[in-house]
Amino acid sequence: MGQSDKPAAGAVIRDSQGDSVKVLVVKSRFARLAGQGGNKSAAALIAAADGFIAAERGRYLARLSGDLAELDGLLAALAEAGGRDAEATLAAYRRASQIRDLGSTFGFPLVTRVADSLCELLHRLRLAGLAGSAAIAAHQSALRLIAAAGDGQTDGAEDMLAGLSRVVEKYPAPQPPPAPEKPPAH
Repeated sequence: MGQSDKPAAGAVIRDSQGDSVKVLVVKSRFARLAGQGGNKSAAALIAAADGFIAAERGRYLARLSGDLAELDGLLAALAEAGGRDAEATLAAYRRASQIRDLGSTFGFPLVTRVADSLCELLHRLRLAGLAGSAAIAAHQSALRLIAAAGDGQTDGAEDMLAGLSRVVEKYPAPQPPPAPEKPPAH
């Protein structure tokens, strides 16, 4: 039954034995609250959300500093393991992912792009079982530089990103698994 095949609320449906049911549509609490909008227009709600994000932007820098410190600790543990500890790599990847995911939300697209590059690097290193402390350190330095700028901007950002991309490309890209062999025809 497709979306347009749904019976309307209040409709009575009979099955082949003659039994009937009345269709009820019950909105969840979330659906009811989302539909209310606080008696504000969509433009007012968007403006309020934008205001909230702008206010949180200042707190984001403090959070970013803490996240980078935690990432540094995870990457130090990875380095102590010779760069070949899959669990340590995964923990660092997860923290870098969180940093990446929040960057653009709060107006720091460079944080997102550098953290994304770090995620790709960590992914490649983990799958290949390789170490790459210098490559990781380059990403850490770039993230620190952007955070220190305070406004998410830094001179030479595109050159820096291109350089990080070249660093990541030095490590093997994950390859898809080979296609399964077809069984012989009988």
